[in-house]
Amino acid sequence: GTHALFQDDVVFHRLEMAVIDEQHRFGVAERQRVQAKGHGVHLPERSRALLAYLAMAEPPVSRAALASFLSPDEGEQDQRRNLRQALYILRQEAGRQVIACTEQGDLGLNETFVRADVRDFGRAVTSDDEQSAISAIELYRGSFLQGETSLSSDFEDWVRARRRELLDW
Repeated sequence: GTHALFQDDVVFHRLEMAVIDEQHRFGVAERQRVQAKGHGVHLPERSRALLAYLAMAEPPVSRAALASFLSPDEGEQDQRRNLRQALYILRQEAGRQVIACTEQGDLGLNETFVRADVRDFGRAVTSDDEQSAISAIELYRGSFLQGETSLSSDFEDWVRARRRELLDW
């Protein structure tokens, strides 16, 4: 799990970003150790959910679908506001270049600037060569979003569905 990040024998090669939960489950010393290894990013729950959704989404997703996903029990205006706020925070903390926007306004991860291990895992698992199998084993760190707090029951349902999807790979 995530606590493995704090072990002394963990070495990051080219660590560009680490997302640490806002629940403060880790002490200051642990956060400083991760930040010393790379750039730590602290995101609120909704921004973490957005990042997770975009990490799994190929192709890019419409703003309306993202807004509905992040705030399913809100009205359309509040959904849009919540999406704007989550995007703003994500871009402020991780950099504007992390999110790519298509000509149609759809959003996705900009893989030029950020890699999603879940995508790397998916590519490795669906390849037939031995090196890809080794990569998949190295990338596997437990259930998708293990330990993540729930934004909503819809988010929990989405996480469970993605976990099943990953198991089918």
